[in-house]
Amino acid sequence: MLKGLREALGRDLDSKIPMLIPDIMKACFEPRGIKTLRNWLQQNIIADTDISTLTNIDLSSQFLYCLPEGISMMTKLKCLNLSNNLLSNFPCSSLAPLRWLERLNFSGNQLKILPQIINFECLRNLDLSANQLQSLPSEIGALESLQWLQLSHNRLRSLPPEIGSLLRLEELNLHDNRLHCLPQQIRKLSALRSLNLRENHFRSVPAELNHLTGLQFLDLATNEIRHLFDSPVVQTLSARPLFKLHARPQLRIDVTEYAKVASQITQRQSSL
Repeated sequence: MLKGLREALGRDLDSKIPMLIPDIMKACFEPRGIKTLRNWLQQNIIADTDISTLTNIDLSSQFLYCLPEGISMMTKLKCLNLSNNLLSNFPCSSLAPLRWLERLNFSGNQLKILPQIINFECLRNLDLSANQLQSLPSEIGALESLQWLQLSHNRLRSLPPEIGSLLRLEELNLHDNRLHCLPQQIRKLSALRSLNLRENHFRSVPAELNHLTGLQFLDLATNEIRHLFDSPVVQTLSARPLFKLHARPQLRIDVTEYAKVASQITQRQSSL
């Protein structure tokens, strides 16, 4: 946390660390985490700290069950890291005033439902990985400035059609979910350069991928796709300059197929 405060405040805190340790420990293990951010900053760091001027703060790994009071006053905040805490609800009311937020890291929490996400007109980088999300709200399409969306290690079974409204999206990571298809509207993402579909439940290569004219990297490894390289979609994509496909297949043993191969090998050996 001190690292994040150094970055946020742009000041040397090393001389204050010894006297801050008790308060840091108390803040970390409070039932509500850092109870009042404004008071904690002003009393323990610098008396004249104006938190409304902060643009970057790191509150990762602080055992937070809810957001500290004072976050909503940071109206100029651009980067907020809340990763690796114990947050089970997305704090819409607390984050709503942060209209200039560009980067939000909410990874490694216990989020099961993502409510309506609005007022984040400047948000470019959103990390929701390693939560317990089963679906996304249609309002996700309102994040028109979004360029990087991290949704890996969740429980998503489908994507809303509104995902096709993210016209500036360049990277989409859906690694380790439960997807078996993509919405047709995803073909509108002409700016998408990287798509990670590793460890899902796809049985065929989604035809929508052919329409992603900017796609340069695709990861389809560890799905349920047979004869991947015979897919017309893969053949079309592979013909593009600079395109890279990662599709290391799962190791599967088909007993019938194995018996045929073993029989052929035996016959060849006996004929020698």
